[in-house]
Amino acid sequence: MASIIKVKNTFQFVLITIITIVIIAMFILAIKHISRFDTSTYSIDANYHTYNKELEYVTTTGKAKLKMEFDGDYKLIDYVDSLKTTNNLGKNAVLTNDSSSQINLYGIFYEVMEDGTVKKINKENKINKLNGSRFYKINDRKYLIIDKRITSSDGSISTKDYLIVELDKQGNSTLYNDYINLKEINPLILNTSSFDFDIANEMLYYNESTINLKKIVGSTNEYKVKESTMESTVSNSLDTETINSTTDYLISQNEALRKQVETQSDYYNSYFNTVKNTFNNLNSSLYNANQKNYENQVEIQKAKSNIKNYNLSRWISIGIVQPSVTNITVNYNIFDPNNEYKIVFLDIEGPGGKNRNVLNKEKSSVILRDLSPETTYKLTFGYTLASDDSNEIVEDIITTKTGSPKTTLNITKVTKKGIYFYVKVNGDYSIDSGTLNLYSDGNNLKSLSLDTSKARDGYTGFIEASNLGYEVVLRLENTIVKGERIDLNVYSKFVNADD
Repeated sequence: MASIIKVKNTFQFVLITIITIVIIAMFILAIKHISRFDTSTYSIDANYHTYNKELEYVTTTGKAKLKMEFDGDYKLIDYVDSLKTTNNLGKNAVLTNDSSSQINLYGIFYEVMEDGTVKKINKENKINKLNGSRFYKINDRKYLIIDKRITSSDGSISTKDYLIVELDKQGNSTLYNDYINLKEINPLILNTSSFDFDIANEMLYYNESTINLKKIVGSTNEYKVKESTMESTVSNSLDTETINSTTDYLISQNEALRKQVETQSDYYNSYFNTVKNTFNNLNSSLYNANQKNYENQVEIQKAKSNIKNYNLSRWISIGIVQPSVTNITVNYNIFDPNNEYKIVFLDIEGPGGKNRNVLNKEKSSVILRDLSPETTYKLTFGYTLASDDSNEIVEDIITTKTGSPKTTLNITKVTKKGIYFYVKVNGDYSIDSGTLNLYSDGNNLKSLSLDTSKARDGYTGFIEASNLGYEVVLRLENTIVKGERIDLNVYSKFVNADD
């Protein structure tokens, strides 16, 4: 009898242990799900672009809302002609605006660094698309590339800002952004300023790194690389395959040297020119026979090359563009050892017209000064050659916007005789004039000129007013900056609960 009771107690203990383990596991899973859930509601202005789960292009028309629902998908709610529309964007969303330099990311993204490390970001993140190239794995067989210019090594694709890449299990890819939406059945290699992406094989190539993207959150890609039959020796009669290999090798070597010259041009100039002349002589005889195919590209990428053609005797490039309130700093590179450029110019066009800046070849940055706050400017980067100075060649066009002045305005105290306030104007700019208007329930009671001589350091003032209503608002209006009227939308509000 005692043994039966012992067996029964043992069975109950084991059963209770199993139930406890199951409850703990369910609790851990619930905590993990909650930690991934985005409870925020985001306001989305008009003219933001994105794609829904059906890969339909969507543009917001008004004050839209973005929110993750219980199924883990982001829903974009907008109103078109007073009718509510809802688009399911999936578990990740990418939103852009033509007038903004930022790309808004929502959900979980895995940023892949040059050294192979992975940085996980979640919920809302705003990425500046002008700050160099970036690469993200979104989930299984889905990627995001951010760079100023994105091309394919076969020349079939050329786009900018960002590109989303989705693969099916056979390695076919769908590529889309604000400018293109296409499906590729042939394997592609995408090139940026910092890395190359072999789509079908899910391999990422930096200068010194080869990263297998399948190992990041896994992959169900079933694409297989065909065996290459490239010849490795040069015979007396050059066949097409050997010609391709020789030409591509020279291109990869020249590209590697070009990137090194950007930081150490003085040291590599003589060697770079020697290789350039050798390449040009060989390329002139091999050009007609050069028939690159995808298998060759894969082998070359394993050697960490970058298949691009450049004029090796000269080149220019524009770097990071950094707008502030009244200035824009533009970084650039000019390589011209033989003085083939007559001028390299940077035109800036805004409300005040168009101005040209001739860039100094010996420097690498220029500051465009005395601009208006919160204003969009178009920058045109180009050059003329000494051999044909009548023909202006545009290399790049960038649209950017100056920042908003940071101004502090607070109602610090409300009395029966009036209000006390504090105002301070921050930043690298000055306000020529402005008016502090006091409103009570929508009625303008008093106006006071802004003391611009004290505003930069901040000062306290008093506006006399009696019989204040329920809602009291002090606004800074009629602000003039560099002779132009700028709406700063600066105000302070007080609710008079005793009214």
